Amino acid sequence: MKPFIVEANLVSPVICGKGYLTLDAILGAAIFQRTNDPVASSNDIPLLRSNGVYHGSQAFLSAKSDTGGVNLVRKMGGDDIEPGAWIPNNLSVNKPWAFRIDKDDYCIKMNVRRWIGSKNVLWFGHGDIAHVRDLLRLISSVGAKRNHGWGVVDICSVTGELDWTVTECEVDCSHVLRGRPARPLPVNHWASLPGADKDVQVGTESISLPVWAGKHEMCVLPDTQIVHLPTIKKIASPVQI
Repeated sequence: MKPFIVEANLVSPVICGKGYLTLDAILGAAIFQRTNDPVASSNDIPLLRSNGVYHGSQAFLSAKSDTGGVNLVRKMGGDDIEPGAWIPNNLSVNKPWAFRIDKDDYCIKMNVRRWIGSKNVLWFGHGDIAHVRDLLRLISSVGAKRNHGWGVVDICSVTGELDWTVTECEVDCSHVLRGRPARPLPVNHWASLPGADKDVQVGTESISLPVWAGKHEMCVLPDTQIVHLPTIKKIASPVQI
């Protein structure tokens, strides 16, 4: 188990969604893709774990990034419409995709999702570097709507493989970066960490995988995901391996 930096080059903007794009979530997705086992995808992640939290930071994107919004079809539930007033897109789970506005006409509901047009993204981690490299080969895109062409990882012109780089470093920045949270962390865990600033923003987040099914608890939260990447890489003092 060693600290490391994960970097990827992207060819399309990434949608981070309402949550935090953490390294453990990405590795969990790779495990599920390989095994189709939801238990393994939450518990067999090759990262160090402290107080129940994996040592995988949120995604950090270049400060030179463009940002914008895109209209996407929004999922609708029972709170949106009355029973019988929609067309189901999946009869087994009863999820609607089109709302009936009169006898014959239907419409869809839209959401504006924020995208970040960063060509470079990085994460900090602490774990089994060889295993992490192996799992990342399965991940061709990251973020929300990644199956719709968002957050696509570039192909390396030299190797012909997905452009992921995992580099060993000297300092574990996966939980604390320059005294600030590098990912959502339970308040009690944060208070026990050396060098952790006390004046940080807090909120309720799920930190266990899968995040959508986890219990929410009071956490300290990262200030931002848009940073000057060369500066934070120097903090971790990367060592080429």
